[in-house]
Amino acid sequence: NYDILTMEEVHNALNESGGVDIIAFSNCIMGCVECAYELRNCTDVFIGSEEIVSNFLTPLNTWYNILNVLQKNSELSTYEISKKIINRYKKFYWYYWSPGHLLLPILNAIGNRNITHMFRPPIFTMSAIRTDKMNDLCLAIDEFSELLLKNLSLYKTFINDIRLETEDFPHKLLTTDPLSMGFRIDLYHFADLMTDPLLKIFQPDLFNAAQKIKRCVNVSVIKEWHQIGHPNAHGIGLFFPPKNFTNYPDIYKNYNLGNYMNSTLEFRDDCQWDEFLECYLN
Repeated sequence: NYDILTMEEVHNALNESGGVDIIAFSNCIMGCVECAYELRNCTDVFIGSEEIVSNFLTPLNTWYNILNVLQKNSELSTYEISKKIINRYKKFYWYYWSPGHLLLPILNAIGNRNITHMFRPPIFTMSAIRTDKMNDLCLAIDEFSELLLKNLSLYKTFINDIRLETEDFPHKLLTTDPLSMGFRIDLYHFADLMTDPLLKIFQPDLFNAAQKIKRCVNVSVIKEWHQIGHPNAHGIGLFFPPKNFTNYPDIYKNYNLGNYMNSTLEFRDDCQWDEFLECYLN
């Protein structure tokens, strides 16, 4: 009946069962602060992709190999094991260095009836995130959001230009318009672009807030890996949608501001980022 599994339901299930050391998602576009923050008290490590993931090339032995990692490295720390899991994912996406990288876009183009899929570069990403750092990251984003709100009328054009340059997800060539923006941004890249030298002079508080986000991301990401289609991926995404989803396939149109504002995400409740988005986009 097309019922979806919400992050609140995942949180409740893990919380009632006592939690896990590592949780890895094979779903698309899960490597974001909202999801990692939701599970911060249920798991030590959150593994997910900022991008889409392969839905028909994932062999069963990939999961078997990950289980082997756990079995053969039981003496290692949770963080060290998570690094090895990321390496396993990297090895799985074999088509990055083989003729297979030509096959997948063609199959995607046929399946989605979109010829632009044939020309996109390899885009997969994967990262392991420390959930014990999510409170600090949320606080940094909250402070950053408050400053953006206070200076929105003055810097809206600047913010818009930065947003257009920021690495975002899903990849532009997954839409029907190559110029479309994704609905999630790479958090580190956005903050990095915000640390403009002129901003340091005229708005040092905003500059320092962006720098704080970068530091928090650096200590949060245990290991990340990305392909050449996302050169500025750093492992943690953040919701920042376009104003409309006219050029997006129906599957992505639910990722709009209205649904985000009505969600039960703890990050949305604990951070002013949604308030910034509402003011900026409206």
